[in-house]
Amino acid sequence: MTYYLKFKHMICLDKNELARFYKDSKDAEYINEISKKGYTIKELKGNNQKIHEIVDTVVDRGLKDKDEVEIFAALFCYSEFYPKGSKICFVLKDGFNLSKDVINSLQDLKSAIKENELTDFGIFSNNELRQFQLKRYRGKLTAQESFDFIKNKIEHYAKDLGDINLLIVLQSSNPAIPNNFFHEVHEKLKEIKLVSDGQVLISYNENMQFLVMNQVYPLLKTTRIPLRFASHQLEDE
Repeated sequence: MTYYLKFKHMICLDKNELARFYKDSKDAEYINEISKKGYTIKELKGNNQKIHEIVDTVVDRGLKDKDEVEIFAALFCYSEFYPKGSKICFVLKDGFNLSKDVINSLQDLKSAIKENELTDFGIFSNNELRQFQLKRYRGKLTAQESFDFIKNKIEHYAKDLGDINLLIVLQSSNPAIPNNFFHEVHEKLKEIKLVSDGQVLISYNENMQFLVMNQVYPLLKTTRIPLRFASHQLEDE
């Protein structure tokens, strides 16, 4: 069921509906990569080696289509942190009218999303909207270099992203996260006195078993959930 948030001009879709868009899509890069490898969605289930190969190719090396990156991440990763019934939301282009304009496919959705918005996607849950800006970090996993990356992104917006949460996805070639990494980033962020009401979050894949979300500002918190692969969501029951 589609829901419209008028005050944000955002469309919000059920996870199952958005997953159907992916399953039916003929041009989604994720689906195309599976086909290129000669795999089927069904055979990926439980095969961590093949799943890792697809994820590394499509996500870690970067999708060409920015909108698809954000849709893919929202659906297959970050909506999993929220309860059943949560909706995934995107800002619509000015002039888009849901009473006349139809969104029935992945391509329809990508065509409707407004470009160059601070909000890459939102999660609507329990009558509350949480908005996210997604950034991928490919640098060295040191607290100082990671902090410098985050600081640069924040200062681009004069230290104020309003109520939007800055979500950093770790995609470093060095998978080992140093001890006290998140604590050190947290302490450094406290020193720069952000204006934003939102959070700074760092996410990563832990050994292909868990998806981890660390809040490093304003508080220091960790949430860890079992990794549920995209293939599980797309596969026929």
